Amino acid sequence: MSEADRNKGFSLIELVVTIAIMGIVVLISVSLFWMIQKADVESTAENIDTALSSLRSKTLSKGNEYMLRIEQDGNNICKVEILEKASIVNEDGSITEGDWKVLESKKLKETEVSGSDGAGNDVTIEDGCMIEIQCSKSNGSYTRAEVIKPDATKINIVQINITKAEREKVIKLVIPTGRHYID
Repeated sequence: MSEADRNKGFSLIELVVTIAIMGIVVLISVSLFWMIQKADVESTAENIDTALSSLRSKTLSKGNEYMLRIEQDGNNICKVEILEKASIVNEDGSITEGDWKVLESKKLKETEVSGSDGAGNDVTIEDGCMIEIQCSKSNGSYTRAEVIKPDATKINIVQINITKAEREKVIKLVIPTGRHYID
């Protein structure tokens, strides 16, 4: 074989096939990326939705004070918790309300969670902000649904927004009834 035959290079067909294979691999990678983003948003929305149902159910059935809280866990990842107001029985038999204790806690997928008042004012749960929601013991309606900022400013909310990479889910809170739905 001569020197010219060995250094022939790639044929046009080999080059086209290689580029086509690379294109398919890139297309599959991008599709998987978007599917993962969508799954994270849906998982977070479902976890918050389940926690809201649990909050309402506990409040109506047990008659104690319960609260749902969404806040960062210190690693810039949000968590949703159900808390119960502790009751302390004194020596004389009287009952004093104690601190809130965590009953359930669930780490959420890495998404952006925010509370909205429905008029375009969104507050993202970061840097000390949190969402707190409570229900009425008598009928399950929301008695408190608010974002609390680090300076203790409170903003009443009617929805919880979950976003990641342009994917979004909204949990609407029907304040008078205590119902909620994912939109």
